[in-house]
This record gives sequence, structure tokens and C-alpha cells, in this order.
Amino acid sequence: MKYIVKVCTAGSVDDGKSTLLGRLLYETGNVPVDQLASVRQRSRRSGFAAELDFSLITDGLKDEQEQKITVDVAYRYFSSKKRRYTLVDVPGHEQYTRNMVTGASSCDAAILLISAENGITEQTRRHAFLLHLMGIRQVLVVFNKMDLVEYSEQVFDRLKADFLNFSERLQGSRYYLIPCNSVDGENLVRKSAHMPWFQGPSIMACLDDLNFAVNREKEEIRLPVQLPLRFGQVGGLTSSAARGGSVGTSADPNGRAYAGTIANGRICKGMTVQVLPNGVKAAVTNIRRGDREVSEAYAGQAVSVQLDREIDIFRGSMICGVDHAPPPTLQFDADLIWLSDQPMNLKKRYKLRHTTWTVATSVDEIKYGINVNTLKKVK
Repeated sequence: MKYIVKVCTAGSVDDGKSTLLGRLLYETGNVPVDQLASVRQRSRRSGFAAELDFSLITDGLKDEQEQKITVDVAYRYFSSKKRRYTLVDVPGHEQYTRNMVTGASSCDAAILLISAENGITEQTRRHAFLLHLMGIRQVLVVFNKMDLVEYSEQVFDRLKADFLNFSERLQGSRYYLIPCNSVDGENLVRKSAHMPWFQGPSIMACLDDLNFAVNREKEEIRLPVQLPLRFGQVGGLTSSAARGGSVGTSADPNGRAYAGTIANGRICKGMTVQVLPNGVKAAVTNIRRGDREVSEAYAGQAVSVQLDREIDIFRGSMICGVDHAPPPTLQFDADLIWLSDQPMNLKKRYKLRHTTWTVATSVDEIKYGINVNTLKKVK
């Protein structure tokens, strides 16, 4: 199976995130001819010095093009010889941090850009910490705009030491440090002739060598139920609350199925699973991807499954393995990224969304905050 890897950008505003992604799409031949012609025309109109302003490939909103910054989250898709990718271009400006968190929340890896000219900023540290907090453990730290510091190995070594000194407190994350010049495509796909002192891989080679899809598939199955389905007499899958019928499967044309996107692990026919929160066990009798029956499915795939017994399953139920099922609980500790302009109110009720389920909740205690520059706890 060719797993689709989601990779987001991160870093301060003007560090070159959109330019890097645009150039990467261009270098790998993933920019359609008509879009390339449009970008070339807009580049000329804006008086851009080079033939192409690669940032225009991903910056689609009018405000983004006028202000030369990314405001919204942009998604682009491409394939290398090894795997398929979804590139998520997120904003770097502090006021759009909530957009950055939204874009990065479902990603497998990240490209954290640092301007070789400006160095590590508070926003760089904030984004590095947010990536870690969201569980993104494989990060390419790309020191961009090396041409502005004359491709200096000494500058790269100094910036690398500064970042590693900061990141040593982010336990469990792995960082790959790469110098590049995204405007000219140096060290994106092809190695740079200006930086012979760098013996590491290009950005594209490093992405292709990352190994996380296999690990995700080997983890315990987690399938949050998005929609219970029932089978009727006319044709077409329908929700259990709706009228009409559905196309049954070969396993049980009169039974129920449960649809959702696999968050982790692998599910296959015959597997014994447990359904939370009621804890009832059942065997998987059928799996469908779209209109196709399959014998197994993996993390990231949308499926519907049938079980060998009738169980009270609803939106928000979790189908998981029997060996390491998460224990249901009414209270827990959590690290939160607070994005509201209003401070947290301990007397207020909030909505908590867990996968496909939303419940009312309250915060009992704020134990500490985190200083993003030092990563130290602040009471």
C-alpha cells in the first residue's frame, strides 16, 4: 500500500515556507502547465525579479498575494517515486497561529523553516513546541536563504547549535537539519554546488526516507465511528437515523455497518475487536472501502465495517483492539493549546471534541503554562 504522508510547514513569517513548497512542487513536476503559466504571468505583473514567484503556487487568497504572507491553510498534493504526499502550507504570522495549529493537527511530519539571515525567533520556538505538543515527532529543520549569508558553513553550524540547544528539551522528537536556498532550488531535490560542505540528503530525499507509516500501521487499531449505517431493501448505504435502504455486503445484507476513518493500526476480517465505551467484544465480518470489499484496511483509510453481533454503537464510539484498549474515564490531565482571545474561565462549560464525539466539559485546574522561549513551566 502506498501510504499518503501529510507534511506541514512551520516557522516565522517571511522565512520562505510558501516559496519552498512551491519550488518543491515545481522541481518534482507537480505544477500543472496552466497554473505555471498563470504564476509566470502574475510574477511579471508584480515586478518579481526572477521568472517565477514560487510562493504564488500555494498562496491562493487575494490577501495572501497582496500582502505576500500566508493567511489560510493551503493543501497541495504530489507524488515522489516512493510515496504520495499532502503538503500543508500554514501561516507563520503570530496572529494566525490558530490556523497553523489547525493545519498541522493531522500531519505526520513537518518542515520547520528558519531564515539563515534572521536566525531563530520566538515564533520559531513557538512552532517547534506546538509541533511537539501535537505529536509530530519527525521534523525537517530547514535553514533557508543560505544565499543571503554567502552559503556560510559557520553560520549553519551556529544556527544548528542554537536550535539543538533549544530542542533538547523536546524529548522524543527527531530533527533533520538541512541548509537550503529555496528560490533557486538548492538542496530541495538536487544537492547544492554552493554548499559542498553539507554531506546530508536533500529535502526530498529526507522526506522519502522518513519511516512513520509502517509504525502507524503496526499500532493498536483505533477506529472512531463517524456514522452507524443500516442496510435496507432498495440500495445505497444510509445512516441508521435516516430513511431508505442500502447496498448490503456479502457478509450480512440485513445487518449494520459502522463508518469512520482509521486513526491508527490495521483492521482485518476475522479480527476480534472491542467497542468503547461499553467494552463489548465482537469479530469483524466485513470491511468495505467505498463500494469495494477488502480483507484489511490501514491507518488513514475511510472504511465501513460489519461485526458478528448487534451492539449499541453510535457516533463517537471507538472500535479498538482487545489487548491495549484505552480506559474510559471522566477526568484526565491534558496539555492544551489555548487559542482564544479570551482567557480560560474555570467556571465556564466548554465543548470537548474527541475524534467524532463532542461532549460538555469543564476545566478544574490550570496547573502551569509553558514559556515558549525556555520551555520552562510557569505557574
